[in-house]
Amino acid sequence: MTTGKCGEARANSLLENVTALLSPASLTTLAGVPITWVREEPLGTQESAYSGSHISAVQTDAGRFILKRVSRAWDYFMRVTDDRDGREARIWTRGLLNRLPPQLGHPYLACARDGDDAWAILMRDVSASLLPRGPIALADHHLLLEALAAFHAAFWEYDAGTGFTTPRDHYHVIAPVAVARDEELSGERGIMHEIVPDGWQRLVDLLDPAIGSAALAFTNDPTPLVASLDHYPRTLVHADARTANLGIERGVLGGRDRPLLIDWALAGVDSPLLDVIWYVAGAAARLPMSREESIAHYRHALRERLGTRFDDVWWDPMLDLSLLGGLIRYGWIAARATTSRDPATREQAMADLRWWEAAGRRGLARL
Repeated sequence: MTTGKCGEARANSLLENVTALLSPASLTTLAGVPITWVREEPLGTQESAYSGSHISAVQTDAGRFILKRVSRAWDYFMRVTDDRDGREARIWTRGLLNRLPPQLGHPYLACARDGDDAWAILMRDVSASLLPRGPIALADHHLLLEALAAFHAAFWEYDAGTGFTTPRDHYHVIAPVAVARDEELSGERGIMHEIVPDGWQRLVDLLDPAIGSAALAFTNDPTPLVASLDHYPRTLVHADARTANLGIERGVLGGRDRPLLIDWALAGVDSPLLDVIWYVAGAAARLPMSREESIAHYRHALRERLGTRFDDVWWDPMLDLSLLGGLIRYGWIAARATTSRDPATREQAMADLRWWEAAGRRGLARL
């Protein structure tokens, strides 16, 4: 199989059904320890991910695993990004996660079909390693940024082929027209159908009218932004590198700590800054340094990884355009936070919006 400039990846098999996936024999092979009994315990719908994924705990005599079931029938993001072939399972079967650099881990163990138009992803239970609520330590923050740089450098100018999320997807999945069309076609009304229109209305009301109307226009039709970013380097991106999907496994890399990323359902090819900006956007109040300092640290790490492939000429315009993309992806979330009952949260949200407004203005000047 072709993997662009990353070389040959080892493909993984897609098991025929969940029964085969969760058999003691299969789990024994996957875990590398004897397993004699298995019990699946549904944990409900993962509303925190906004997608509606169905999550189960898989209890065994050798510990717990996590099973994630995905389908267009209940997954908003699969429908809006036209995922008909189980993108998250495909990430695994194509062996892309085998190509991650050693500085970045993942929890995936195996994938299977789960009936018609549904897939199941079996993962290690890494819940204890996910980032806790509260401030992020400086050493951990640096480690996360450096892991993202290593990941992006490993897949620099990678050609993922078809079936993955596109740059247009990354800016359009949270568009008012996208949620309205999905509700009309699917007949579903979930959390995204409720919060997206509300957030965008608040954002447009709170921003400078020129910035707010441009952001709304570009999420409904991202073509101008995507075309401008297309002049700059691309790489494989996770596309949802927020704190809820990030963790650090302690002492697993030759005694050193290793960051990990879960939930690769939106992975695709885009600007490397997509991941970094998404991380610092949502974690701004918890970071040990400013957004600007965080992005500068990532830049230094990426430059070290890329060597002569890094060019100062493209960095600033790519950054400004990517920050405009960050306003589109995150601004409506910050706008909703301005209605919080907590005064500190409201104050932080308003400060966030002023920062994003300035960033959006610089991005618009690059179009």
